Amino acid sequence: MAPFVALGSRLLGVPEVLTLGVKPNFHDYTPHERGLILDAPIILYPTLNYAQFFTTLGKKIFPSLETYLYADEKIKQTTLFYMRDIPHPRTRIYYHLHHGDIMKDFTFPFVAKLPRASAQGRGVFKINNRDDLENYLQRTHVAYIQEYLPHERDLRVILINYEPILAYWRVCPPGSFKTNIFQGGSFDFGGQHEIWPQGFAD
Repeated sequence: MAPFVALGSRLLGVPEVLTLGVKPNFHDYTPHERGLILDAPIILYPTLNYAQFFTTLGKKIFPSLETYLYADEKIKQTTLFYMRDIPHPRTRIYYHLHHGDIMKDFTFPFVAKLPRASAQGRGVFKINNRDDLENYLQRTHVAYIQEYLPHERDLRVILINYEPILAYWRVCPPGSFKTNIFQGGSFDFGGQHEIWPQGFAD
């Protein structure tokens, strides 16, 4: 018997993990599979649908329910940043009736994002003029507007169990303002290697 149980396919092929797949109805799993799921000490990649139920039942899951709720939700992320006073680029959200207020609050250039599905650099736009803004507003009823911070790179930090383990720079490709690897950005470890809990290690 595999020591770990997963529903989502991210760990498919890992011998230590039994991946059962995501079925729309819990009773679509066989009685044996249902027993494995309910008896598992942790359920890996349960998907948003099942993450809610397992959390209600008090079962341990990875990633957390909060990850599923906020990972692809720019508006929710921003609200949390403001509530926790976490520094981030100045950001405002405009529903359809308030699109006319955007130019009262921001000057060109600024960044506009689709509130959902803008991961990996998709759905992220640099707005240089009114034509760019109108084209963006044709894509969404909810405008997510952020100040533009000129930059050539940004820092990504990887944490495991809330401890920083590794950091690296993502560098913009020529002619782009996006550092996303999926958009042509590149990695730069800049001489930094592992990060231990007490700080950077040379």
